[in-house]
Amino acid sequence: MANYLDPTQRREIEALAQRFTAKTEWPTWLLLIGVYTSWFAVILGSHWLGLWLSTLLLIPLVTLWLSVQHELLHGHPTRSLLLNKLLGYAPFAVWYPYTLYRDSHLLHHNDEDLTLPGIDPESRYLNQQQWDSSSLFERGVHWLTKTVLGRFLLAAPLAIGRLARHQLQCLPTVWPMWLAHGAVTVLMLSFIAHYSALSVWHYLCWSACRLCPSRRSVPTMNTARIRNRSSAPCSTRPRGHGPGCTSTTTCTWCITTCRNCRGICCPRSTAPAASNGWNAAAASWCTATAN
Repeated sequence: MANYLDPTQRREIEALAQRFTAKTEWPTWLLLIGVYTSWFAVILGSHWLGLWLSTLLLIPLVTLWLSVQHELLHGHPTRSLLLNKLLGYAPFAVWYPYTLYRDSHLLHHNDEDLTLPGIDPESRYLNQQQWDSSSLFERGVHWLTKTVLGRFLLAAPLAIGRLARHQLQCLPTVWPMWLAHGAVTVLMLSFIAHYSALSVWHYLCWSACRLCPSRRSVPTMNTARIRNRSSAPCSTRPRGHGPGCTSTTTCTWCITTCRNCRGICCPRSTAPAASNGWNAAAASWCTATAN
């Protein structure tokens, strides 16, 4: 069921839903067609463009494709799960099946469990037990991946490794999904090998490196790791809706502050151990507010 901030917002959204753009969703269709057309144009024109110019064009294009997939899994531009799956199944980003992205991301949208480690599949927090049991090396790696440089250097291999471990635990249930994804990926890579100036290994390597700033984490690999996702879910639900939201402003400030001052332990499960007095005060305030 949809949630609104107030009756005024509900009336505004209902009015917007009656417009031609909302009924046809033509911008999403245009973007979908544009990404497909552009990807094939770059691949087929790569002999003329050259290897590196083609790569520079493909990186933002495939990143945009992840945004298109995000709209598809949320029910745009059609309400048909099957049709949207077919439209978004192209493995341009290689490493992540659309079905897995869809299921884990929709689970992430369970607002009551937002950011809770082990429940929210896109949470970047650790619970207190995980933090306490971590070695100094593991803590150092986790801190490093909180920096832009660390994310670009380590986020992709760490994310792929965590994804592999998670999916191995789900065998044999996930076999059909991975076989289907593997089949269409092989077809795509064969097309690239035959009709472009890019080698298969080159495409695989840059697509893996592009994951570090992508929208998916484990079990979704999110480059919006560089962005702060916390404000969107809080600001779109009513005040006081769900645990941890006494108001939209308080919830957003709380999660953002905890991510900035510590960024490790979930403020709704336990307060992060503080490295200085300011962090201790901010963490205590965040935890008290979130609870």
